[in-house]
Amino acid sequence: MSDKFDAIVIGAGAMGSAAAYHLSQRLGRSVLILEQHEVGHALGSSHGPSRIFRMTYAHPAYVQLAQEALGAWEDLERACGEMLFLRTGDLFFGPEDGPLANYKMLSRGPAARLPG
Repeated sequence: MSDKFDAIVIGAGAMGSAAAYHLSQRLGRSVLILEQHEVGHALGSSHGPSRIFRMTYAHPAYVQLAQEALGAWEDLERACGEMLFLRTGDLFFGPEDGPLANYKMLSRGPAARLPG
């Protein structure tokens, strides 16, 4: 292991790991990650077996960011050869002109409208 790095990332949680990965893979930087706990600990804010990945936000920019993030998860799955994200579906409801409208407008796929 080298004693010189282009970047040092403090914390190997979801955000730190993502930052280190992209510094290394996209920018070709040598990266050192420093983490105070052991791998797989339950002391951070991003531990546990389940997450929600939603695309409904009041501002269209957040919808676009969520769509880009989903694409990045899919890229990571291909790169490591493992399923990391199991898409199970969801149900959103609310006023027709609320956050769901932005999702419908920017959605890559068809958006269903429930009667009522």
